[in-house]
Amino acid sequence: MDVVFLIDASASVGENNFRGELGFVRKLIRSFNLEPSMTRIAIVSFASRGQIIRHIDHISQPLGFDAKCHLMSRQLDNISYSGGGTYTYGALMEAHVLLKSSRTDAEKVVFLVTDGFSNGGDPRSPARLLKDFGATIFTFGIQTGNIDELRDIASEPSYAYNYLLNSFSELEILARKAVHRDFKIGPYVTADLQSCELVCAKDRIDTKCCDPTASCSCGTGSGRYKCMCPVGYTGSGLTGSCKHRVKKLISLKTSGDEKL
Repeated sequence: MDVVFLIDASASVGENNFRGELGFVRKLIRSFNLEPSMTRIAIVSFASRGQIIRHIDHISQPLGFDAKCHLMSRQLDNISYSGGGTYTYGALMEAHVLLKSSRTDAEKVVFLVTDGFSNGGDPRSPARLLKDFGATIFTFGIQTGNIDELRDIASEPSYAYNYLLNSFSELEILARKAVHRDFKIGPYVTADLQSCELVCAKDRIDTKCCDPTASCSCGTGSGRYKCMCPVGYTGSGLTGSCKHRVKKLISLKTSGDEKL
């Protein structure tokens, strides 16, 4: 799939609720296999005219196999709230531009999350363009929003693609219900060492982070960077943890470990 998330950053949303919208996006993304040949995403925030911001674009500029870790550990945290109006028309037009760069054999999907009435043009027009282009549109609105407008924007049948919620806190609950399965860690691919250093710093782990013998890897399923000891070693991968398997066995044997 090629998926575009349109996130309302208007003044009526407020920064706390904007973070809730991003939490909803984060939970949905956890179920996606983000690889160049699989799912690619883009995240756009929108407020007033001139405040349609393309924060992430893996559709026209795909990352490598560590795209999910890069997104979950770095990019999502860097998306900022703007405040302003609710220019939904412009947001949907931006989605149309993004999906023009999508792969011909990929399903095209748009997730629109908003709390209020749009202003600055009728968003039904770009919604029709997207549908004619083969895109499926899901809309998520808070009850203060324009219900009829969101139903018209959504794909048919609207009851399957339009969701009306009582509050922003219900967004993450909805995401948890939608993605009701255990996530596989997936294979690990090599990543640059700095990626693990940044994660360790954020988690307040020793700034040295990875053991000198370890490498930094990305779990393509979990979206988490991890220090990993080399083959033949055991340990968490963090500084001082990597122990040679043979030497460890000899040490255990000489110490009279009964479990050996």
